[in-house]
Amino acid sequence: ALRSNWTSQGGLWRKDISLLQAYFGAHTAFYFDWLRHYCWYLLLASGVGVFFWNPSRFHMSKALDDWEDILSCAATCFGSLAFLEGWRRRQARLARQWGTTDAERNAKSEVLALRSAELCRLVLPSFEVLPPPMDDKEQYGDDARMGNVSVSSKGSPTKHKKTASAPISVPSSKQMDKKGTSSSSNSMERLTKSGSLGKVLAEDDQPLGRDTTTSGQATEDCDQVEDKWLGLRQTISYTVQIIFLVGSATTMFLLISWADRWQDEFTPQPFSLSLDWAQAAALHFAPMLTITITAVVLTQLHAFAARWLTSFEAAANATAQERRAALLMKLFCFQCVNYFYAPLYVAFYLQDLDQLGGLLFAAMVTRQLVALAKESLLPAALGLFKKRVLKKKYAVELHNAHDPAGEYALKKRLDDELNMEQFDVDQEYMKLVIQFGFVVVFSGACRLASIAALLNNIFEFHLDSNKLLRASARPRAVAVADIAPWGLMMEVLGVVGVVSNCGLLLLTAPTLDAYVPEFLEVSRVDSHTWAIGTLLLLVIIEHVLVALRVFIQYTVPDVPKDVRMQIDDEMMRENHRVRLQALNDMSKQGVIISPDSFSGPASEWPSLEGKRRRKKSFIFF
Repeated sequence: ALRSNWTSQGGLWRKDISLLQAYFGAHTAFYFDWLRHYCWYLLLASGVGVFFWNPSRFHMSKALDDWEDILSCAATCFGSLAFLEGWRRRQARLARQWGTTDAERNAKSEVLALRSAELCRLVLPSFEVLPPPMDDKEQYGDDARMGNVSVSSKGSPTKHKKTASAPISVPSSKQMDKKGTSSSSNSMERLTKSGSLGKVLAEDDQPLGRDTTTSGQATEDCDQVEDKWLGLRQTISYTVQIIFLVGSATTMFLLISWADRWQDEFTPQPFSLSLDWAQAAALHFAPMLTITITAVVLTQLHAFAARWLTSFEAAANATAQERRAALLMKLFCFQCVNYFYAPLYVAFYLQDLDQLGGLLFAAMVTRQLVALAKESLLPAALGLFKKRVLKKKYAVELHNAHDPAGEYALKKRLDDELNMEQFDVDQEYMKLVIQFGFVVVFSGACRLASIAALLNNIFEFHLDSNKLLRASARPRAVAVADIAPWGLMMEVLGVVGVVSNCGLLLLTAPTLDAYVPEFLEVSRVDSHTWAIGTLLLLVIIEHVLVALRVFIQYTVPDVPKDVRMQIDDEMMRENHRVRLQALNDMSKQGVIISPDSFSGPASEWPSLEGKRRRKKSFIFF
């Protein structure tokens, strides 16, 4: 069903995302659904761009043209905001539909189990739920990490004296259900022994399972040595990253300076179809192509360095999620400087809108062609070469061993699947997020950029789906509840787009001086001098747009009302189930507790759903 639905010739809006999620997981399914949602936004942005770009509509007077630019800037600002807010609500609904919200709840499961143990202690101080039986190796390993057991050189364990406060055990994982609401009794016991139980009950957002108080002397010494070297490694990594950023900005500055001098010598004559004009046009776009190709090459070089720096600076106990976040932040910062420095320099320093439009067009087209060659042409060529080599190899083996033809085909298929590269979702996200930056940040200078991005993304959707199903190894299924950290990156680009488009109004709307108060009115001396009054007016417009964005983000909840009610009901049932589990454990030991005495101390606990991060909302939907 998955292959027939996703390899058919239907449009991208006819694809069933639930089939993709059932086989590849939520992380991959979120990418394709986000790409489809992004295409909807580009379709609307293309209509707005064509409406404001039509030269026969608002060219009756210069004042109407300026209002056209202002309306286009506002449409870009609120269009990107509507896209991001709509996607947040959609991903919350999809996460609830796919059941991936449990991944977020599992982080609180340890607190739930600790609360059940604390309740038992408050009702009956002598109550203790015995942990599940463990072998000596596991028990001594846990005790040794807590400093309660010291292993001598002969290997015989020696237990230390226990403290006055007896540890409180919690229900084991075998006594809980299969939803992941239980946690390891070893980590529970470590928290109770270390005295950090009250801190966990008071502050649910603190990291769990880590002893923040006195521990074994050997563990403290190892942590101090590790922290010292960790700081040195991170300092080296940050220094190298800054060198890459400065080097990229310097390279782009030198190339733009060279391109500016180049274009002074080779300027094509407009409305000429001669061969000389074609040659001049090629020479005119040659510097822009050079800048874009250089940026693509620097991006590839930095990607190799960023992976090495991430593995170099990472702590020994760093999780895969922390390493991934560090790597993506390095790549995002470098690519923003690498791709956006040149257009911003041309727009706000050189103030050349023609060169800016050509640079944006060259950057978007070149990136798309390079991505097409990298993802389609190069793998196809390598695949043909490998097939020829493997065909000769297995033909000789088949001739010598006299194997049946079916075994040859099986070996060939296994080798083909073994040599496949894994589908990298983060790489696809990064490519499209940078494209989103081009569309949003420079929409005032290139209003048809959304059309080029839409055509590319429709082709990209089919190309990625075909590559995922036929030409790539199956990625590891990951249960995620959102597309973090890409949502934050797009939010940053949206705010930068508001500031950039308001700044471009200084170049595209010169008659705004008529709306400036007289005491701020300053005449323009030349093309490189901005009127102070106009600048202040645009700063006010920019602040108003940013304030409206913040207000809308604060008032519109990220989770729809029906989904939020379902999650709240489920969390209430989860709290009630854990408390009943604690009461059941007490009754198994022969302790009879009435429901009234059981619910008394529980009323003093902070509610779990009250600690959940949720925006205050003035809009009830």
